[in-house]
Amino acid sequence: MENDLSVLTRLELAKDWVRDAGNFLKENIAAPLEITEKTRYDDLVTNFDKEVQEQIVANILHHFPEDKIKFDSEIPHLWVLDPIDGTTNFIVQKDNFAVMLAYYEYGVGKFGLILDVMKDKLYWCDSHKAFCNQKELELKERTLAQSLLG
Repeated sequence: MENDLSVLTRLELAKDWVRDAGNFLKENIAAPLEITEKTRYDDLVTNFDKEVQEQIVANILHHFPEDKIKFDSEIPHLWVLDPIDGTTNFIVQKDNFAVMLAYYEYGVGKFGLILDVMKDKLYWCDSHKAFCNQKELELKERTLAQSLLG
């Protein structure tokens, strides 16, 4: 039971951190951007990607100093973060981007969060159910052919 409480504590904190990151991005949506390329011309990163990453990583390490933020299935407590998924959309449209955060224990996913920043929709799941904000989503079984979009 203690391990479940630890995951639930992390989940509730992560929701707050992701929402704080979304609020920060909305508050700064019109601010000047510093844009650089990561690996090629269409793989962009902004000063806000870096700021959100720094904020969330600082929160994780403050609350859980033994946790790691890189992938290795041997790591007991692992966080995976994309501070702005859809950086090009963030830059050009000021819409259609998200903050994403997930938590694993020994390589097993425990929860994941995706915040649609501009629509203020927090999609999240634990190991049993999926939600949009606090409303449980109905999961429908689909065949692979019904699941792919081209």
